Amino acid sequence: MKLPTTLLQCLSVLLITMATFASYAQTTPVAATDTVTFTLEQAQAYAFEHNVTIKNANLETRITKMRTVEIMTTGLPQISASLNYQNNFKLPVSIIPAGAIGNPQDLEVTFGTAHTSTFKFEVSQLILDGRYFIGLKANKAFMAISNDQVDLTEIEVRQQIATSYYNALVAEESRRILEGNIKNIERLQYETSELYKAGLTEELSVDRLTLALSNLRSKYTEASFGAELALNVLKYQMGMVLEQPIKLSGTLNEMLTLNADTSFGEFNYENRVEYGLLQTQLEIRKYDAQQVRANYFPSLVGFFGYGFNAQRQSFNFFDMNQPWFQSGYVGFQLNVPIFDSYKNGSVYQQKRLDMLKIENNIENFKIQAALQFKNALNDFKNATLNFEQQKRSLELAQKIFNKVSMMNREGLSSSLELAQAESSLTETQANYTNAIYKLLVTRVAVEKAMGKL
Repeated sequence: MKLPTTLLQCLSVLLITMATFASYAQTTPVAATDTVTFTLEQAQAYAFEHNVTIKNANLETRITKMRTVEIMTTGLPQISASLNYQNNFKLPVSIIPAGAIGNPQDLEVTFGTAHTSTFKFEVSQLILDGRYFIGLKANKAFMAISNDQVDLTEIEVRQQIATSYYNALVAEESRRILEGNIKNIERLQYETSELYKAGLTEELSVDRLTLALSNLRSKYTEASFGAELALNVLKYQMGMVLEQPIKLSGTLNEMLTLNADTSFGEFNYENRVEYGLLQTQLEIRKYDAQQVRANYFPSLVGFFGYGFNAQRQSFNFFDMNQPWFQSGYVGFQLNVPIFDSYKNGSVYQQKRLDMLKIENNIENFKIQAALQFKNALNDFKNATLNFEQQKRSLELAQKIFNKVSMMNREGLSSSLELAQAESSLTETQANYTNAIYKLLVTRVAVEKAMGKL
């Protein structure tokens, strides 16, 4: 059976549309529906590939590479070709003075043809120029400073990811703790309600536990929103679509165990990427100054040209029987600077002053880096002391809550004491998780200050 032409056309359009959509779906990133689990290192590695700041830093490195190629090509042969056609619809008039060729009066004449065409092929080559060779040396410095910028960006992103990762773990831990506390209070409320029904306690005891439970549920809702927000911030910094569900590997206590080593070693400002950047900037300024001085030296360029031209009274340039006239030349051009009214001298002094500024910045950075390290180390030590204190406080608060809960079941304590013990425990648990977060974040700051991040 033969399908109608219209139906065949419709099917063709449908197939093309489906193929186009399938191709688009394969090339367009969409959020996966499956939850992806990330360790801290995996989250940082993902960010190195997808974070916009790092992407732009890598693109800037590629731009720098192309600039170095641009500098190199200025000293390589330059080849060009040109084709010119000119229609002399009105030839200029020349005057031959009277008597020059024996005429009694001036003679008006025109020279040239109505149509002229020229094809020319030219080659030029830089032979000697001090600025070019200094520029080649500076290329390595330009690439080094570009790579250092990428390294510095990666350090900043690594710190951001670590901070956001720990913050998300804190938010999740807070939500989990509140969930556990709610279950405990729900159980206590149920037991107290049963005692009230049996006439063994007052209604006020039930009301107090109900109020405590309501407050915990409000805190749990707030903590849940906070955990979602913390994950979204992390996904944004990783360069991930917010719709992608993710899960963080490990807990705060596991992170604490992995980062238990506090032997940071000796501080050395030379390990900082910023120090290398300043040194490279100083090197580039030295090359800039050398290039300015090279303006006083001669430069030499060689050139070669070869071409054809034709002059016709009619447009018959494609007539192979008509003649084309050859022309060619070769030569050198030597440029010798003689006097510039101290222009280059003033520019050279500017470069020298820029070098002094960078040298001052280097000395200032040494002091600044040492100060950053000391401040970061002090913050870490304070965070360590606070963590130990909060750890002891948590143990004590948990002990008090367990004791009051037991006494409450036996009728030896009031519901007010139980509610107070629960509130104190919840607050201490929050302080403890924040102490872990502060300890982990300050450790990252110390590593960054030492140039080890």
